[in-house]
Amino acid sequence: MELLQKLFSVSEVSDEHRRLSEIPWHGLYTTNYDNVLERAYSDRKKKLVPITPDQDTKDHTSKKNSVLHINGYIDTLTPDALNNSFKLTNTSYLTEAFAKSNWSFVFRRNLETAKAIIFIGYSMYDLDIQRVLFGGDALKEKTIFIERAGKPQAEIDSSIQIDFGSVFPIGLNGFWSAYDNVSLDYMAQDNDTAYFAFDEITPNASPEPLRDDDVFGMLLSGAVRTDLVWSAVTGTITTPYYITRDQLTRAYSTIGSGARNVIAVSDLANGKSLFCLGLACKLASEAHRVFWLKDDVDDTAEEIERLCSMQGKVAVVIENYTRRLDEVRQIESKRSEDLVLLLTAKTSLHEVYQSDLAEILDTKRTLELDLNTIADADLGAVELLLDTYKLWGDRDALQQWKKRQFIVHDCGQQLSGILLDVVKSPEVQRRYRGLFDSFRAKSEVADVVVAASVLKLLGFNNPKEAVISEVLDSNYLYSVDFKRNPVARDVLSFSSGGIVTRSSILAKYGLTTYSDTRELVDRLIRIATNAHERGQTSEFYFGIYKDLVTFSILQSMLPEKGKRDSLIRFYEGVKNLRAAKTHPHFWLQYAIARLASDRPEDLSMAKLFLDSAYAHAEKRENYHTRHLDNVQARYWIQHSKTVPEIINAMYELAQGHALLVKQARTELADAPYKVARMYLTFYNVKKAQLSQQHKDILKKMSESILELADRLPDRVKVHPTVKYCRSDLQSLLVELAAEAA
Repeated sequence: MELLQKLFSVSEVSDEHRRLSEIPWHGLYTTNYDNVLERAYSDRKKKLVPITPDQDTKDHTSKKNSVLHINGYIDTLTPDALNNSFKLTNTSYLTEAFAKSNWSFVFRRNLETAKAIIFIGYSMYDLDIQRVLFGGDALKEKTIFIERAGKPQAEIDSSIQIDFGSVFPIGLNGFWSAYDNVSLDYMAQDNDTAYFAFDEITPNASPEPLRDDDVFGMLLSGAVRTDLVWSAVTGTITTPYYITRDQLTRAYSTIGSGARNVIAVSDLANGKSLFCLGLACKLASEAHRVFWLKDDVDDTAEEIERLCSMQGKVAVVIENYTRRLDEVRQIESKRSEDLVLLLTAKTSLHEVYQSDLAEILDTKRTLELDLNTIADADLGAVELLLDTYKLWGDRDALQQWKKRQFIVHDCGQQLSGILLDVVKSPEVQRRYRGLFDSFRAKSEVADVVVAASVLKLLGFNNPKEAVISEVLDSNYLYSVDFKRNPVARDVLSFSSGGIVTRSSILAKYGLTTYSDTRELVDRLIRIATNAHERGQTSEFYFGIYKDLVTFSILQSMLPEKGKRDSLIRFYEGVKNLRAAKTHPHFWLQYAIARLASDRPEDLSMAKLFLDSAYAHAEKRENYHTRHLDNVQARYWIQHSKTVPEIINAMYELAQGHALLVKQARTELADAPYKVARMYLTFYNVKKAQLSQQHKDILKKMSESILELADRLPDRVKVHPTVKYCRSDLQSLLVELAAEAA
């Protein structure tokens, strides 16, 4: 070890090395073991902190004065490091340790956001770096290699570097000569105006005509032309493309009247992202600066600080806010009066997190919109779109009233229902045959297809290649074989280093209709496990794991046939992960999965898992059990229907009712009313056993829930769950009154 430290330590460096400290690098990385860079900075009275991949990314990603020694650093060499983080031999040098570490994610993010990528004296023989840099033209166009002066062109043409960027055989002296020449006319950019975690929506009216394929691409390929959306909401095009929904008009008007928060909620493929894009364009066209938080970023705090202090009207879009409560909390604590927050969430997740959100935001200045149902005022525009582009299929010749009836009744007046019908058409089945067949395959391409589809259903509109690679724990995505695969080209399109997946309706249809169930569950377990492992040091990846183990999301990805067994097998497959074993959320979700079945054995297991969730919740400081209480109430009522003795059955019903009343009195949410609907099913099951005293108790229970529902604010009272609960309990009271008469 002493010999190695002697060989790789320097006491003097050249002035060309010292000058490297002049450049404000976005990130510094080296595969060298030596301390040349550290010495160069020290000579200029600047501090450079050496770090290695075995150190926690969280401790260093926000620091600008550090350099990552990918293969190890000589000054921190220990006997243990020789066998782990220090890559000395050929065998260790070619391992995938870096590519599989959280540092590879940070490195990729630096590459994606950097204006230029400069390699000085680097051969590209390290396979880890090759895999990371295999990101297509987006990276290649901004990557340069500084090679030794006088290197023959023949060697350059046959080099590895030429596949990854431009090679300049000018040496370090030549680099500084070129740098000095550029510096003469260079005007430094204000980094305080640069945003990497957010994209800004800018004025962008459409210069290109609308084509039929643009509509097809928006609906089924996830390829939305922002310029056309801008033109549609500002009224500069009238040809059907983007429908400015009634809810969008209402949101824009409410913001003008002083609302500071808009929450758009819907199930899958009912238009949350399109709604936000349209509203963002509308606000941007009316003097707002609009910033959209990217899917795959962890480090947002500094940029949010700048956005919150920005002068003038600002709007911030955060999709899937349930993964971003910390960002929402930061914005709320720092925001200016002119900052508008646009949030989206899946309906099922919003039901879980709406109480948390209500504790953060000012509910009096918040507008919540349910996008699941197409407003009656928008049905004509939907029909015109389908008519114009012949998306009705074999229904195209129907009378208009029959088409309207199909949308309202057969499709539930939902966009997802319409899209699902389009997906089932022979034309779409033919066009995406390669995609659908790939879900059945046992191949690395199929792994990528499933992972991309899963991320799409989790709400990632444009996941980077790095994210898919990380959740699969595979570098196949960076291989030439994958890029050339015809299925890959049909399924995914590559843009600016990212992957644009097909629409969420195609992703869900492929997963639930064409997948081999056992193979799909194995892949989901693999994705959850890898996200969990990376989630130990990354909130971003932990969010993927947490969403994937959430029952409402997981069950939507599984085929109906054999769904119960698939759910159980998934939870069994991940229950021993560190975060699962002792976390209340996991055992709560597993309990909900068991409660989805009425089998006695499932109810028994659900009770065990709920008890485990409560036990772990007690060990966590300030852990709120409202979600547990709600599911516990559901368990008592669901189980009460299976209890033979009516006295015991009524006792369990009362147990559940007590939890619901407690929740309904303390929280202004719809969750307790969703469970209270079960009073009617209890009555129908136990009707023959109920005495008049039992019926009177059931009557009082129903009346107390209805009374609490009457006290709800209008924004909650209009929720479909509350409406259905009121309707069911009122029907129950009518039946009880009829029997009493």
